[in-house]
Amino acid sequence: MAAGRHAAAERLARDVAGALARRQAHEPYARMQIELGRLLLTRGRPASAQQAFSDARRAADDAHAASVGLDAALWEIAALTDAARLDDAYAAVREIRSSRVDAAHLAWGDACLLRLLLCRGDLVGISECVPSSEPQEDPVVAAWVDSMAVRGLLSAGRMFEAGLRLAAARARASVQSTALARSILERARLRVAAAAGDVETATTCLGEVRRAAREARAPLEVSRATLDWVRLLRQAGLTVRAEAAWRTLCRAARAAPPLLRLAIEREAAGPACSECGRTGSRRASPPAASSPARVPEIIGPSAALEELRRTIVRAGAAPFAVLIEGESGAGKELVARAIHRLSPRAHRKFCDLNCAALPDELVEAELFGHARGAFTGASGERAGLFEEASGGTLFLDEVSELSLRAQAKLLRVIQQQEVRRLGETHTRSVDVRIVAAANRCMPDEAAAGRFRADLLYRLDVVRVRVPPLRERPDDVPVLAEAFWTAAAARVGSAAVLSEGVLRSLASYAWPGNVRELQNVMAALAVGAPSRGLIPLSQLPVRIREPHVRHPTLTAVRTACERNTVRNALARAHGSRAVAARELGLTRQGLLKTMRRLGVDARPKGGQLDTA
Repeated sequence: MAAGRHAAAERLARDVAGALARRQAHEPYARMQIELGRLLLTRGRPASAQQAFSDARRAADDAHAASVGLDAALWEIAALTDAARLDDAYAAVREIRSSRVDAAHLAWGDACLLRLLLCRGDLVGISECVPSSEPQEDPVVAAWVDSMAVRGLLSAGRMFEAGLRLAAARARASVQSTALARSILERARLRVAAAAGDVETATTCLGEVRRAAREARAPLEVSRATLDWVRLLRQAGLTVRAEAAWRTLCRAARAAPPLLRLAIEREAAGPACSECGRTGSRRASPPAASSPARVPEIIGPSAALEELRRTIVRAGAAPFAVLIEGESGAGKELVARAIHRLSPRAHRKFCDLNCAALPDELVEAELFGHARGAFTGASGERAGLFEEASGGTLFLDEVSELSLRAQAKLLRVIQQQEVRRLGETHTRSVDVRIVAAANRCMPDEAAAGRFRADLLYRLDVVRVRVPPLRERPDDVPVLAEAFWTAAAARVGSAAVLSEGVLRSLASYAWPGNVRELQNVMAALAVGAPSRGLIPLSQLPVRIREPHVRHPTLTAVRTACERNTVRNALARAHGSRAVAARELGLTRQGLLKTMRRLGVDARPKGGQLDTA
């Protein structure tokens, strides 16, 4: 390992670990697995490293070696974070911090939690979890804990304290004698210089990081430091100076672990936080306001669609799995593609699979791929959609139609970020963001035993609900005009829709949602005249004939909520704070409810809310 022969070291470590496992030497086996995991982390393979740390943790439990088990658990959190599995890492670190551990491990756990908070952009409670300067046995761990403390102090605006903590860490002889620890602290020093706007000192620090990382055979440290340096140069307006380093960084991103690759992709898309968050501000910057221009695929003026567009923008920026709920024909795939387009993975591939259109065996072959001869008709090997979408987004439409067997295999791939082709014995690492869609209530499906609850927890991180067309009749005329323009252009018609046609379209319930409206417009274009108005008689009978629209439970509930909010605002003379207290909501919760229900923020009297 010290000579940089990582592949040979990995083979030897696996051989030694196997021999120790056969002798049931649990504690030595756990220590060897930790060394193997650290090597894999250095090589940028967090998924394999996480498995090694997990094996080490279980072996330490069998040996009743609590300290070794804590080391393995904390290294496993680092691997999960590098793999961008932030929810799993967050749950693990909270479990460790809630148990009774020694001061050194507690400081290490605080550093892990701090990194996750920076990843999530949750900068409000950072001051409370800045790790203490407890001595650590491992100089690399000590340097990393100190570097995270420096980042936390910088994020909280406590630059002077960050400088003192960094100076004390660099003065330790054990840290200075270890190349990897030295590179970690030099990167922290670069961050302090960047927070002060000192470009020349930051450039010097980058050179020190390169020298120490070259000695430690840790190229990922150079990539992380280069990302910080490039960001500083761009903020200072020195983009030309950073161009060569940026090109090198983009090439390195292909082999970088998922979290670092995501940070590089975000920097390529525009100003963004560093690998785990922005320094120098106390609170994360709010996402840009949603507007129809950001999501042009979603057409309609209703308040429900405006809320949907805002949700899409937020979901696109987040690195988590998305579950889209909505009836058939409501436009779930359109939403999925919009989320991919607005994500840092937009320049990578978007793959989709209709889980209801294929039998169980073919679904597995499509998702995971197959080797030659794996089954009848498999004349050659083929990569699955997980491999094709690696680095991008995989859209699983009608995911509720998957069999329980396919669900179990899908769960394993999402957990391990590794896929095994049918007929093969080895796994392949993948980095895929899952966007799933269903036209059923997934919690009900899980409660009935038709869908695995543990898989639902993995998919239902960010939930997006696409409202059916009957809940937003204001959108029907706009959608009809758009679909009519496209259909008429294809058949060469210059006719226009009459007011009667638009009224009839808006009063129809549209059980087939947007897809039904689009098909009706296409059929209307086929029989339309070349010019003039489209008469009402051209519409299908089910649409043009008068019919009674029975209100749905959702519509009645929405109307009741709207009236209740309006009455509370009227009694409060337009004060949202007073109305929120009366309704048992926070002021921010009331604002979100008003936006969802389409309630005008201005009271009837015309006076603005001053609360």
